[in-house]
Amino acid sequence: MEIVLRNLDKNAWLLFLALVFVFGCGTAKPPPYQRVIVLTGTHYEMGFQQGRRFKNEIRSLYTTLLTSSLLPYLNREQPDIASVLHAYNDPKYANGKFSYEFLMDSAKKLETYIPKDLVQEMHGVADGADFPYDKVLLMNTLLDAMFNMRALTFFIRAMDAPKLVRVEFLDKNGKLLYPDKPVTDTKVPEDYAPSPHAIAVEVPTDGAVRFWLRDQVLTLGKTGAPEGVDPDSIRLQWNEKVLHKGDPEIAITNKTIGKKTYTIVTFQPAMAHEGFKKAAVVSVQVQAGDKANVTNPPPPHAHMMRDERIVFTTKGYGKQAWEVPNKGARDPRFQPPSTAFAVRGSATPDHRIRLAQHFAMLDSNTLHKHTVVFFCKPKGEKPFMYVGWTGVISGFAGMNVDGLAYAVDMSDTLNNGMTGEILHNLLDLDKAKMEATGVPGGIMGRVLLEKASTVEEAAKVLKGLLPSFGWSFLLADAKGGMRVVEVHQDILKQNTGYSTFTVPPKDKGDTDQHGRPWASVGPDDMRIASNEISNQNDIDVNLFGMAHILPQRFWTSFYFRSLRAFYILGDEIRGHYGKFDVRTMVRVMRDDDLVDHRDSMNAVVLEPQTLNAYVASGVVPATSGTFNHFNLGDPATWVLGGDGNGIGGTDE
Repeated sequence: MEIVLRNLDKNAWLLFLALVFVFGCGTAKPPPYQRVIVLTGTHYEMGFQQGRRFKNEIRSLYTTLLTSSLLPYLNREQPDIASVLHAYNDPKYANGKFSYEFLMDSAKKLETYIPKDLVQEMHGVADGADFPYDKVLLMNTLLDAMFNMRALTFFIRAMDAPKLVRVEFLDKNGKLLYPDKPVTDTKVPEDYAPSPHAIAVEVPTDGAVRFWLRDQVLTLGKTGAPEGVDPDSIRLQWNEKVLHKGDPEIAITNKTIGKKTYTIVTFQPAMAHEGFKKAAVVSVQVQAGDKANVTNPPPPHAHMMRDERIVFTTKGYGKQAWEVPNKGARDPRFQPPSTAFAVRGSATPDHRIRLAQHFAMLDSNTLHKHTVVFFCKPKGEKPFMYVGWTGVISGFAGMNVDGLAYAVDMSDTLNNGMTGEILHNLLDLDKAKMEATGVPGGIMGRVLLEKASTVEEAAKVLKGLLPSFGWSFLLADAKGGMRVVEVHQDILKQNTGYSTFTVPPKDKGDTDQHGRPWASVGPDDMRIASNEISNQNDIDVNLFGMAHILPQRFWTSFYFRSLRAFYILGDEIRGHYGKFDVRTMVRVMRDDDLVDHRDSMNAVVLEPQTLNAYVASGVVPATSGTFNHFNLGDPATWVLGGDGNGIGGTDE
């Protein structure tokens, strides 16, 4: 029943890396790349069995993903990184060895946080595949090292690009309506902050919105003045309409106040037609670049800010700002991130608890071809299953025989070990290196399957682990328990590294300041995406004026598209309350506003009380394929394609 691995596209990762490294029922049919394996014995023996079974696939994945694509591309970034972090001028990183040694530094650090039995399992994979252990370790820590680096590089890029510092709402005559603090001849209150809800309400339909942009330059390790905002680069998206310089709805001017020069973009639809729609929610995105000509990496380009999205309401809508979610409009440039949700009790027709996840990250036409459904029976421990990839000993969704199920989504944060390493050596950059620390996210999920049986136990296990990055865990168990746990490191010892909250009825602290549940629309549901929900101030520190390390919502490219997915998923849950059987959960995951058509990796529905698992993988998007049925309590179903009782693909 082995599936032959097809040739992989060696250029598939380049587009992603260009962004990352700048500093119904039917007969179940196995997807073309899905695999199933049963592992038994000691951890080493389970690893050996996987390595022996997937020997060729492991080699092919490593060669295509790393040797041919990732490592050569990352080598181009050495000059920029070494210009600030001088340790990377060492001969160790010379002659094309930079990328491998750079990633291996983090892999070795991360290895020290991985439980010893799982380290032995990786050794088993290496021995079974007759493949170097260091390369297996690299494959098992690669995502965590990349996520850490991605966070730092995106933050640094944002500090060299224009910044939205203020948003004003005016009446038709230009009178300031919001905010309360006006601009003076000597100062612009730079008070804009990204918000998960509306920032203004009851705006007049003939009014205007004024965006204040200021170019900036990173001071840490660099010199020079800002180049200024390029007016030709300014892009506004009003609901789904795109506007540029020269369109009658917008006016662009420059103004110097104090020692800072601002580019002011005034957006007033009434200049071109009747104005904003009455009693409506309005979404506006703004983006701009500077006048720089950056040549490394090529092609030449400007420093571009991320799209900032604001939402407000017009006269007659009648709701408070916090009642209006920052959902925004569809933007084909952006795909939704990973999402997961759980339901129980009144949300389902049979009162069973269910958990679903669509995992989408950086497939790039590669990782879905290596999908494996793992069924593990470790010696002396409880059986469990998870969805992962060849050569990797963990995944981002799984369930054990006690009925504990989890799904985990990445959640960008600068409160991570790589940032901590740089801050520790901030005054001596000759010693600073970009090395990740902590337990990889997938490994944290693997530990849950082996050590916990309930969500309460799982939350305690997570609290005892130092996470490598920011992660949002959605937990469910056979007793009907559900919980979201948001974790990241606490590099500044601010006690912000652990957050947990439960579904209604609420314990103290499990609702926001307005008394609303953080992640639920009713009494028996929870959901997550790829943004902080309750732990919104994951880190906030001003480094002596050199740099201000800000919370996730200020810089990550995931934030606004994650908010959109989170709120749309909430609408879907609300609309199907009481109807959530497996088919309905699959139907929700197939909603086009929740499907990443580029980097979808796999999708699951797990039923902790019956130990049923439905897995879709091996195609992109995964949700378009068949959700094959397996039962963790019935080894007869642990075969390729499951037992044939799955949920048919959308093409059937």
